[in-house]
Amino acid sequence: MAKLFSSYYQKLITLNLLLSLVPMIIISSYLYTDKINDETKTLEEKLLFVSKTGANNVALWIEERSNNVNDIAKNELILAETKKLLDDNTNEDELFIARFNLEKQLQTNVATYHWLQELRISDPKTGEGAFSTSIIPPTVNYMKDDHFQQALEKNTAISEIFPSRMILKNEYGEYEKDVPILLISTPITGEVGVEGILTARVNVFALKSVIDKIVNDFATTDSYLINSNGYFISESKFQNELLGQNLIKKRSQLELQVVEPNSNKFTKIFQNAEKDETYVDLSGYKNYRGNDVIGAITPIENTNWHYIVEVDKQEAYLEITKLQITLLTIIAVIVIIIIIISILFAKALVDPITSITKIVQRFGMNESWNAAGELEKFNHGRTDEIANLYQTFKTMTESIKKSTNAIKSAEQKYRALYDDLPDLCRTINKDGIILDCNKAYAKSLGYAKQEIIGKSIFLHTTKDSIRDLRNSFETWRKFGTVSNREVELKRKDGTTFPVLVSATNLYDAADQLIGSNTIIKDISEIHTLLEVDKAKDEFSSMISHELKTPLIPIMGYCEMLREPKFFGKLTEPQLEAINEIYNNTTRLNTLITEVMKAQKLELNRLTFKKEIFEVGEFLEVVSKNYTPLMMSKQITFVNNHSSNDRILIKTDKDRLHEVFTNLIQNAVDFVPEQNGKIEVGAIDNKKTILFYVKDNGIGIPHDKIDKLFTKFYQIDTSFSRKHGGSGLGLVICKGIVTSLGGDIKVESEVGKGTTFSFIIPKGDKNE
Repeated sequence: MAKLFSSYYQKLITLNLLLSLVPMIIISSYLYTDKINDETKTLEEKLLFVSKTGANNVALWIEERSNNVNDIAKNELILAETKKLLDDNTNEDELFIARFNLEKQLQTNVATYHWLQELRISDPKTGEGAFSTSIIPPTVNYMKDDHFQQALEKNTAISEIFPSRMILKNEYGEYEKDVPILLISTPITGEVGVEGILTARVNVFALKSVIDKIVNDFATTDSYLINSNGYFISESKFQNELLGQNLIKKRSQLELQVVEPNSNKFTKIFQNAEKDETYVDLSGYKNYRGNDVIGAITPIENTNWHYIVEVDKQEAYLEITKLQITLLTIIAVIVIIIIIISILFAKALVDPITSITKIVQRFGMNESWNAAGELEKFNHGRTDEIANLYQTFKTMTESIKKSTNAIKSAEQKYRALYDDLPDLCRTINKDGIILDCNKAYAKSLGYAKQEIIGKSIFLHTTKDSIRDLRNSFETWRKFGTVSNREVELKRKDGTTFPVLVSATNLYDAADQLIGSNTIIKDISEIHTLLEVDKAKDEFSSMISHELKTPLIPIMGYCEMLREPKFFGKLTEPQLEAINEIYNNTTRLNTLITEVMKAQKLELNRLTFKKEIFEVGEFLEVVSKNYTPLMMSKQITFVNNHSSNDRILIKTDKDRLHEVFTNLIQNAVDFVPEQNGKIEVGAIDNKKTILFYVKDNGIGIPHDKIDKLFTKFYQIDTSFSRKHGGSGLGLVICKGIVTSLGGDIKVESEVGKGTTFSFIIPKGDKNE
């Protein structure tokens, strides 16, 4: 037994074997990991099943409704009466009979299919409603809707769920506008083709019963349908709760969006939704109610809809949590046992080590003391690892001597480097007394080093900077750091200069702050440059005022001269001269304004005011502003972005309008009249919006494109000379776009046209 414990290594190995700690941990970890993986896989399979089943049920429900509507449209009676109804040659009596027969047949269909709310027959040529089972006349025209257009191509198609454009009966039996509706359109075909379009209005509130068919093991399960914009298109099971929280006004359909209540961002699962397959998130996220959940999302076949199923994370991981608690309890008990045994066993190990430590500590206080001899006495008769400590200690003492000499040499090198640094350096204690400084510091202040050392740092600071330096000093003492604090130092001759102060902390052996090494940078040249910028700004403002002030009365007098009631009727040459003065004055005024704006952009002094607005509405305003001009020049003006595409952006609307004004005006100047075409639009790139202005003008040579955003640069063409310009418009456009965090590009081909495109970040809507 004594031989077994002859070394500390063997003692430790024996202890580990007795306790079997390592095997226990390995086995427990393996079993825990295996169980966790099984539980996680089961959880994932449950979510996948519910999500895919729900999505499939919805797809089948849509398919069944579509088939039913298609079967109704194939009825021979409906075909015959529709032809009469839409035939201009049909007399009143025949029309009455046709409507009577259609009413009888279609009302029977509505009664047969409980999900049908209305059947309507429309003219395929005009889209006008010709007959409806509803008591409210069919006034809405579906001609431009996608489902109607597909029906014209002899397909059965469904619409998106959208708010009604006419007053309808809601789920409560009340009449209101904006009731969520779903339409299914199919052609009524005869020998000559499409005779009419049958459109069915489906009860969207019936979707709830389809979703509720799915049963699972979790009490907190929440499942619902959403459209491509993240809006609910099925009724939430938490309808009453959402009403109480004012998250919805009346219903969840088309009112509630899957966004986190706190961040107002789309929920994580919706952001990661895929077009073709189910996405499962087991890591957890905040849902639209602000709850921590896990979930799965599946696309609905042949639609832009998604089916989402979510479960509270706490409930979903309940079994895993129980397993964790059980395992932690077992490990805690084992650890306590190990600690008790270790304390008892450690005493036998620590006692000899403690004796050796005392010898080493005494050597640390007196390097000349014969610690090796004491260790030799202590080591007599020992056979374990401590027997090797004597030789190790001997080697250590020799290394200490070598290290001490190296430190002294390094200190000398540091001293030489410290003194020769070009930056101003000083070393202070925690009371602000200068302990050392380099040559550059002493030279900049005009003192000898011995005149500085031992003095307070406040003696070399101007009165105006003493407060700032004191605040910086207190900040350093409290938090242990100071970086780039500006103060003003005073030389021996009384002159002053600005500096930036940064401090690197010094600590003693007990890790207590004792002082700092301070690096000081002279920023006199930077201050001079700032003064120059200020002078440039003041000069520009003065020039702008002095130039623009006389222009206003000149323009006013020109207006008066053109009016016969003031100075009588002018001759044609006189009027042409006055108009030339007025036009050139106006151009000069515009040029001064653009020069000043370009100057402000260059100095980063142009103000920006960000606000949230809708991109489609913004582009409609831009289009309306330019419609009269385009009509007068017979230029085709196209807005390729619909206001129905609800895209929000947070940026400076006025500056953005200014960019569009410059780009559109450029396009107007360079497209041919009568056959000219200008196109504007916007593309949603998730985090950014791509805006563009496209024309079919004369184009720009490839070698000129890189110079377009240069100040006062104009393409040297007869056309450009004809239309004039300051050469600053595009410079201002680029400056505004860049200041808004975006980028602008140009694509052009001579003789075919030019496209200016620029990217603007959407911005944080919660800013």
